[in-house]
Amino acid sequence: VDESLYCRFNAIYTVKHPLMRGILTTKNRSLLIQKTSGELNYFLKNTDRHLFIYGHQPLFYYLTYSISPIDNIWLWNHCTEIEELLFQIRKSYQKNGSWPVILDTNENILGDSSQILFDQFLFENNFILVENNPSFKIWVPQ
Repeated sequence: VDESLYCRFNAIYTVKHPLMRGILTTKNRSLLIQKTSGELNYFLKNTDRHLFIYGHQPLFYYLTYSISPIDNIWLWNHCTEIEELLFQIRKSYQKNGSWPVILDTNENILGDSSQILFDQFLFENNFILVENNPSFKIWVPQ
């Protein structure tokens, strides 16, 4: 939900999503999850439902009924090399013939140099930034 212990007292809001009934969180988080999952579904509807989440938010695979183009959806801080991630995304592109929609959680999980390589990958492959807020960026293939 949030990082502070006292936030649990504020976790009284539900996320308006059929798969999140009975799950309580803070008001801001609830609105953010609703907005982000709605936008992802909008951009995924014209694709083969492949979504890559760069960060610690695998919940959105579940909420959008999407498929990860990489083998392991749990990305741990500095445990995976950016080159391996990009290799798996490229491999998925070759297999499926299309790039995934990308959700960047702005957590910078692999460090600054990896974030630079990731941003370069997005630029080189003509991804378009369609949503940018403090918690998430959504990139779609052109």
